[in-house]
Formats: sequence, C-alpha cells, structure tokens
Amino acid sequence: MNQFRSLFACTRVPSPSVDRLHRHFKTASEGPCPRHLMVASNGHVYSVDVICEDESIISISELKQQFSWIESHSKSIGRGPGVSALTTTNRDIWAKNWKHLVDISSTNKEILDVIDKALICVTFSDATSGTINENAHQAMCGDVHNSWFDKSLSGLFNADGTFGSNNEHSPADGLTYLTFSHFVEARLQYRNWTYKGSEAVRKLPQPRHLQFILNPMLCQAIESAVKDYSVLIQIFTANRRQNCLIFVETQLCSWHYNWPIEDCIT
Repeated sequence: MNQFRSLFACTRVPSPSVDRLHRHFKTASEGPCPRHLMVASNGHVYSVDVICEDESIISISELKQQFSWIESHSKSIGRGPGVSALTTTNRDIWAKNWKHLVDISSTNKEILDVIDKALICVTFSDATSGTINENAHQAMCGDVHNSWFDKSLSGLFNADGTFGSNNEHSPADGLTYLTFSHFVEARLQYRNWTYKGSEAVRKLPQPRHLQFILNPMLCQAIESAVKDYSVLIQIFTANRRQNCLIFVETQLCSWHYNWPIEDCIT
C-alpha cells in the first residue's frame, strides 16, 4: 500500500550516476501537501492550483475552465521551447542540463521545484487515436515537447477525447498504476460517465505560465533531444514486439480483474 503514496507529487530528479526520487505527498495529519498540477500544452508548461486554501477541491466545471484557458493561451502565443524534451535523454546528460538550467537562472530553479512538487502532469495533445494500439502508442511515444517523463503519473488527453497515461516506474510497480486506473474507471462507470456536480464557477487564480530562461547551449540540447527521440520512436514503431507488449498487458488486465477480453480492448 505504501507505493500508492508515490503516485502523486513524486518526481524522479536526474543526478550524476544515480537519480533521486522526490516524494512530497502527505496525508492531512502529516502536514501540508502540494496543491497544484503541472500542465504541458504546445511546448509550454503551466501550474494550476486544484486544491483551495480551505482544502476544498475545485469542481470539474472549474477545472475545465482552467484547462481551457491554458490550451487557448498556449496556442495564442505559439509553439513553446519544449524543455520537457530533455527528460528523454540519457540520464547523465539530463543531469548535466538540469544543473545548467539551475545554474543560469533562479527562475529555472523555481520552475523545476514547481514541477517537482506537482501532484501529476497533465498533457494536451493535438493527436487523435482511433484504436487501442494507436492510443497506447500515443501515450508511450507522444509529443516530446509536452511529456515530462520524470513525473510519477502523467495523464495525456488527445484532441479526439481519448486518454492515456504515462508512468515513471522507479517509485512504484506497474500494478500500482493499473490498480489506480481501474479505480478511476470504476468511479466513472458508477457515475455513468456523466458529471452531475455543480456548474457554478468561482473566480479562481489564473494558471501560472512557467517560462524557462534558456541560452544557446540549452536550446541546442533541446533540439538534439527532439531529433534523438524521433529516431528512437521510429525504431520502436517499426518493432513488431509493440503489439506483443500490448497483448500481454491486455491479458494481465483480464487475469487480474477477471475482465472479459473484449472489455479490455474496446
């Protein structure tokens, strides 16, 4: 059960030779816990509070408003630098660039701390995925400009409404994430996939746009990371074992939850 504590507000931080796991989740009796999400959209990074000062959680209607603002704002200012691409590189290389980010600007240090403590990462993608294979591929190999792969739990929302998740497995076993996902789906099914809460929207603080300070060296590092990632994805896509992995995961779902196979693949 202790692994469930690592689902939220947990990040794998790059360090030379050995990475570090930063866990910030606390129960109400243990003390203050982070209140914000990290949101990645169009190469930009944002922070949005989802727990108010009175400990209430913002409603779905309010969350929709905040997410809509982020998506609109990110598109209105053009493609962002996509610093998240650095999280796809060799860990020692990422550790070097992480340190360089911190060294050149206190703003970068603050942004990395905000990302580090975020409850989860939410990603908006313009992609569409018509089949489970396409959705799984998008979740694993999505837009490198938006996927902060160091976060323990990332939710990826595609333009057609499909959803996937990408998880960093250092802090928890795969089955921990699978159990969490099953719980979320069970709650949605219980509510008949329909939101029945309040439509009222309070005046909330505007999401914060997190803008990294970059120099030519870091810009080059991001460009190289994007190119290397593209090559890696081409190799992965061409590998027929992908379908085998998805099949094994489907079988595992069926076995663990006693689901009919057809329910796992539709």
